[in-house]
Order: sequence, then structure tokens, then C-alpha cells
Amino acid sequence: MRCTNRNVRAGMLAVRFVAAIALSVVIGQTLPLTVATVGAEAPALATVRYDAPLLEAPDSGSDIIRIVREGTDVEITGHNAIGYLMVIADGETGWMSADSLTISGAGPVSTAASPNGASIFSAPIPDASVLGEVPAGGVVIVTGAHVDIYVAGSYDGVGGWMIESDLDLPYDADSHGR
Repeated sequence: MRCTNRNVRAGMLAVRFVAAIALSVVIGQTLPLTVATVGAEAPALATVRYDAPLLEAPDSGSDIIRIVREGTDVEITGHNAIGYLMVIADGETGWMSADSLTISGAGPVSTAASPNGASIFSAPIPDASVLGEVPAGGVVIVTGAHVDIYVAGSYDGVGGWMIESDLDLPYDADSHGR
């Protein structure tokens, strides 16, 4: 992997994010997280968890562009569909199954629909600023991080915290990652 400022920035944000969540789990308390503690940016890079196809469309029956090898870093474009993320792998753009990817070793990536829309907040606290909006029917990338009623995720390149009940999560957020 080529080391760039973007790679370093994405890695540092992910490390801060994972460290804050891990500390919360270890001490068994919800931490008063703020933007200074947890970066509210969309994940820029993911790592392929196992050899997986790069597809032309977000459908398992789609034509395969090529196989992306385990350990390859891919850039997340911000476009997603239920169960799939559009990525750039070694200069080629295509779709990969979300569960074939991990962000900073934090486990598989998931997607979730927002049937009625959702706000993206800067922090998992009631008075956080709104960074963006997910339209009704929009599909978000969720990382599995969960603080009280909030889950971390991104939509269209904007990352932050969304209210759990605004999303059709593919897992029970209360038990995921704990």
C-alpha cells in the first residue's frame, strides 16, 4: 500500500474511533464522546477480509470484473446499496459485498436502509450538530459502533452518528460488538 496523507488521516481517525469505543466497552460505561474524541468522517479506506469479487453491479449475479485478494486496501466511494459498497480497487471501480470488507480491523462492514430518512449528527449526544441528512429510502454504511441510541455510519461521504430507530439495521445494535 502506498502511504499518503489521506491514508494516514484515515488511519488516525479510525484508531481514535476504535480506541474510544474499545475503552467504553472495557470500562462498561458510555463515555461522553465528542467530535474531538471520535472523528465524524466517512471511512475512506477498507480492507478486503477474504478473496472476493469486484462486481459490475450491486448484485451477486452481476458480472465479475476481477477477484480482489485478501488484505487489499480499497477506497470506499460513498455509494452503497443494501449489502454492497462501491469501491475503487487498484484503479478499478466496482461493487463488493459489504461483509467482505473491514474498516481498520473492526469487523465486517454493514449497510442499512433508512425507510423514513435520518439525520447524521456530529457526536452521539442529544445537542450534537447535524452534519447531513439521509433521504427516505437511502442506504447507509454502518460500522457497528453503538453508543446509547446512536450508531456510527455514513451516507454519501458524510460520516457521523444516526439514531438507531431511524435505520433498518441488519443486526441488533444492543448486542452487536459488545
